[in-house]
Amino acid sequence: DIVYFSITSDNIGNDIWPFNESFYFIFNLAIGGLWPQNPNEDTEFPQRMIVDYVRVYDKPLVSLIGPREIVLDGENDDFVKYEILNWNYTSNLTFNWSVPSDAVIVSGQGSHLIKVKFGNEGGVVGCNIVDKKCVNNKYLSMNIINKGKFRYDFSFVDVRSTSRATLVSHSGTYNVIDNTGTALMNCPITSFCSEAVKYTRSASNKYDTIIFRIPVLANAASYVELLDAFFIYIFTNEPVGTKILLQLEDSSISSPDNFPIGRHSIFMAVTEKENDWQHLRFEYAESPDVQVPQSSVDTIVLLFAPDTNTDGTYYFNDLDSFRLHTSQNKSTALEPNEQESNESPSTNPPSISSEMCPNLIAGDEFNGNQLDPYKWNYVIGDGC
Repeated sequence: DIVYFSITSDNIGNDIWPFNESFYFIFNLAIGGLWPQNPNEDTEFPQRMIVDYVRVYDKPLVSLIGPREIVLDGENDDFVKYEILNWNYTSNLTFNWSVPSDAVIVSGQGSHLIKVKFGNEGGVVGCNIVDKKCVNNKYLSMNIINKGKFRYDFSFVDVRSTSRATLVSHSGTYNVIDNTGTALMNCPITSFCSEAVKYTRSASNKYDTIIFRIPVLANAASYVELLDAFFIYIFTNEPVGTKILLQLEDSSISSPDNFPIGRHSIFMAVTEKENDWQHLRFEYAESPDVQVPQSSVDTIVLLFAPDTNTDGTYYFNDLDSFRLHTSQNKSTALEPNEQESNESPSTNPPSISSEMCPNLIAGDEFNGNQLDPYKWNYVIGDGC
């Protein structure tokens, strides 16, 4: 790439700097005009404009990244990562992290990356960065909203007991097995894995499905709004990063060939281990058919490795519903802030607006509005 021209606000004198607002690229294959004149009988048509790529460059900023809103699964390894990015990691740097009073830094104190185990409260996660080459130290922080922990409510599928869900159909091979298999013998909780579903995906189906009929949900929106969540305990030989989808449907209007009609919502889990048991939470992804009433969902559809032709094997038990239990002492929503190291973190709540502004950083100006901290994670800071 060749830089042909660059300019900053320092080079424009008293002129107006217009680039603090949203801009769009317009690619125009113009015809006619003063140059090179209007088309005539010698003009060759059709003409094409071929765009190889469009690249936008930005100076990397020293930033604190990590989730600003946390919902904990209640697992022993339920850690949250926070990291300082875009700093020259040398022996000249020291990182001194601070976390809320009932949180614990499990690992990483003194480095640019920490793992935190939260308690019941939110609060400020901050890092004081000292660099001998800089005139000033840097303090980066963000306020964390701890929305609570999920706890078991009931099971949709439990092969050891009575299930709320009834198996309707499956594309692949579905069997309930005992604990004589290798996967079940390796289960960390023997009594839990005394039986499980062994499911081998059909390689001939890009969208292999397992369909369960369930009692009509009183309010399917509670899963979209993260008041409830789906969890699955699973073992697979498929690679880390394999996707698993869960769809909520209204069987009275949905059919295999009329997607998205009748699909109330889709949730996704991603495998984190290979050939080992894992407890996964399904995250809300989308609502394909917003016309489906909240009280008409009567079907759960599982799709292992959708849009592939793999034939992987999955062992699972306990497709569960967990309920979110919120803390009695929640953190107030604050904007992340960047300050010099001799200042304390800000505790003033921001002004909240409903502006939806994707891909901005906290230091950006956007028409004089604040981003809604309930909807956006910020990336903040600048280099020294």
